Amino acid sequence: MKYIRVLNRERNSPSNLFWQNKAIDWGEAHKLKHWDPVLSSSDGQEVAVVIYGRPHVHNSEWAHYDGSDAFISRRIRSEYLQANNWTWLNRLSGVFAIIIFDSRRQEMHLITDLAGVCPIYSRNPNNSRDVELASHPDLLAVGFDPIDLDKVSVAEFLNRGMVTPPHSYWEGISALEHGSVCLLYTSDAADEED
Repeated sequence: MKYIRVLNRERNSPSNLFWQNKAIDWGEAHKLKHWDPVLSSSDGQEVAVVIYGRPHVHNSEWAHYDGSDAFISRRIRSEYLQANNWTWLNRLSGVFAIIIFDSRRQEMHLITDLAGVCPIYSRNPNNSRDVELASHPDLLAVGFDPIDLDKVSVAEFLNRGMVTPPHSYWEGISALEHGSVCLLYTSDAADEED
């Protein structure tokens, strides 16, 4: 994918998928259908998977490849549904961010790669109902509420050619930690429990 972003639904932005109170938008840059998202299922589990980047798939997994669309996303979805914990992530490597939408639990899980090659930036990270996520900070900053530039980060970029993570050149927008699993609740009831 070229990009991915998860915005609050009330922004009325163009979206590929509406889920709970979120609008999810992505741009695809590949012609390989086995990387396509899984947005619905025939088994009634109501779990969707969207991949940004390329998780490494072991040769043993490719032995199950049947030529169908969304093969990789369906394998990740299957692992998620069968596991009672996140140990299956230990087999995952590569450069990626994976978003799993679980309507049964009204949860959204975001999994980031260990190296941070596919960073995910957040806005309003301390409020799971209002958090917004994107693969580039500009996708959260430009065209919406006015956000000021982080002058220290801009100076660092001009001097060193990079901004030190987790910072971005926008105030209030920062990268999530590499190699993490973030859980976001999307129901009002879950927020009241926090």
